[in-house]
Amino acid sequence: MLDIKAVQNRILDLTESLREYVELSRKSRTKLSRAARKRLSAIEAELESILEPQERSSFVYDGENIGKFFGVSARTVRRWAQTKGCPKLQHGLYDLKAVHEWWLENIRGDGEQQSPEIEDAKLEYWKWKAKREKISVQRLRGELFERREVAQQWALRVGEVTAGLSMLKDRLPPLVEGKPRSEVAAVVEEEVRLIREAYARRGKYCGA
Repeated sequence: MLDIKAVQNRILDLTESLREYVELSRKSRTKLSRAARKRLSAIEAELESILEPQERSSFVYDGENIGKFFGVSARTVRRWAQTKGCPKLQHGLYDLKAVHEWWLENIRGDGEQQSPEIEDAKLEYWKWKAKREKISVQRLRGELFERREVAQQWALRVGEVTAGLSMLKDRLPPLVEGKPRSEVAAVVEEEVRLIREAYARRGKYCGA
């Protein structure tokens, strides 16, 4: 159920952010204080995450915080972006996930020393990345299926069998009434055959 109060509060927050953004963006960034520039960047990131949610992540930081994560300066992060292809968003912001993936693939350069731990991490990363790509290809070829999806489909078939067996008590009496034993057996055998074939019918998860 939609929480109207929460929606109203969210709209009010966004309205205030837009008002603050308009006020700050009227001035040149060079004339803004450091705190004001950070606030402006934060509002822009928030608005972009709403307008382009498929291209945003929850890990957007400025160069200083990205540098802290990797143990380097903000200047080094800027150099990565300018000369080494490090992915960068607008207004000096970075998506940490994208930068981390880039860093794993482009860790060599500028005399940066690589420890055995980093080399092991890179090998582990590529191993799992290759495994993930292999699984994706197998899914596209129809060689692998989601376990949950398979379980759901077979649970439906079990439900169909259960329902079919439960209905026999109502279906059989009129079909066998007044018939000899041999004909009764044939009727029961046919009903069981229909239920069994419905359960084992060919499908996406049953090729036999």
